[in-house]
Amino acid sequence: QALRQEQKAWFEKRDVECKVLAQRDVYDMSDREKETYQKHADYWTAEMRKQNQAMQYDKCFIAKTIERRQELLS
Repeated sequence: QALRQEQKAWFEKRDVECKVLAQRDVYDMSDREKETYQKHADYWTAEMRKQNQAMQYDKCFIAKTIERRQELLS
């Protein structure tokens, strides 16, 4: 039961952290943090910004899930 509760808390933390990271505007990021496509964001439409947020959420979600898997395996 304790392990289930810990995992549930981790899921919630991951989801919130990724939602917050995905909300960052591309103009608030340093060039080092940007993906190649983000460095050409000056012509983006609202739809493209929305797609970027979804991609950033997915990227965070996958990275944090991989980190968690490695934690649990060690």
